Amino acid sequence: MAEFRFPIEILRNVLKPLVLMANDANIFFDPNRGLRLKLVCFIGYVDAAVFFRKESLANFQCPNRTSSSIDILEFGRALHRLGTNGLVALHFDTEELVLRLRTVRFGPLTPERLLMEPTEERCTEMALMEERSEFMQIDESKFEYDLLIGIPSSQFRQILEDVGELTHFVTMYVKETAIWFKAKDKVFYLCKELSQESAWSGTIKQVTSFKHNGHCHSIT
Repeated sequence: MAEFRFPIEILRNVLKPLVLMANDANIFFDPNRGLRLKLVCFIGYVDAAVFFRKESLANFQCPNRTSSSIDILEFGRALHRLGTNGLVALHFDTEELVLRLRTVRFGPLTPERLLMEPTEERCTEMALMEERSEFMQIDESKFEYDLLIGIPSSQFRQILEDVGELTHFVTMYVKETAIWFKAKDKVFYLCKELSQESAWSGTIKQVTSFKHNGHCHSIT
């Protein structure tokens, strides 16, 4: 068994872009690194690498690593039922395959506060699934790409919705360091960040990959 506590709002914000990428995920509770989600997605294997800093966790006694799978949509609904304020305690029961969530009264995020016996306000639970191992592995060495740009699936989806309102036929092509979408007289583009310090341009923060082999494609 293991128990971790996180600010509810942070956990909900982490889930927002992930639910657009997949329906379920492997969830790992690692006392050395925090919380990690690995998603099953239509492009194969996506490691969302969502970590909470070790300093934000209390030193709970738990196995070196515990993991199982969750339905992240249901996980999001469970968090929604708990509200938006305070801390959420995640109790990971590997014997009964249940993830119990309960809110803890809000207080300063200090190790002393996290270690205090919580005052329960709301409680919910969800069933865990056996850990999934059938992730598709993509050997990128077999492909050659002229351009690789990372973009949140929510932002990519918004671009498609924007151009889809203009026309049913969209031309997509690569030019220099950007991927361009052209619909009638409107043009949208995703620009590759040239700085080595950041792989993403503008306000792009989350990581998933959109890959293109240099040829012109059309989306209908």
